[in-house]
Amino acid sequence: MNHLTILYDPGCPLCRRCCNWLSAQPTFFPLAFVAQGTAAAGERYPTLNVGPGRPVDDLIVVADDGGVYRNTRAWVMCFYALRDYRPLAFRLAHPALLPLARRAYTAIAHNRMWLSRTLRLGGRGRRITNETLADRIRTHTAPVDDGCHNAVARTMRGVKP
Repeated sequence: MNHLTILYDPGCPLCRRCCNWLSAQPTFFPLAFVAQGTAAAGERYPTLNVGPGRPVDDLIVVADDGGVYRNTRAWVMCFYALRDYRPLAFRLAHPALLPLARRAYTAIAHNRMWLSRTLRLGGRGRRITNETLADRIRTHTAPVDDGCHNAVARTMRGVKP
């Protein structure tokens, strides 16, 4: 994998914040951002139904090797691309944490101090378990952005996409 394209909902504040934040982070490979519902998205990815007049999906990440990641897996791939967050991507890919990947991003975006304390729960260099981390993310009351309403509702209920 040498490149990722992130197809985002331009009407979603969380998606826009994600793109701005991602573009400012050091990455392992280049990232491109394309708004869903645009002619550019439709022309570049006709089989994904992301062009004009199509309903906007939650985040979609397309890898140059042909991989397509939607919803929670897309959020994990965003972390995977980042130099400082790849270890978190591997953790979020765990079955106990995968359904909470979007909520984890929201926690980072809205409350970095809470996340910092949560990840240090083991104290003195000890790692906390994935199940404990999942419980902390699940019970954290981070604000939910407008936009991508259906995907947020599915994620908050713990339904796997």
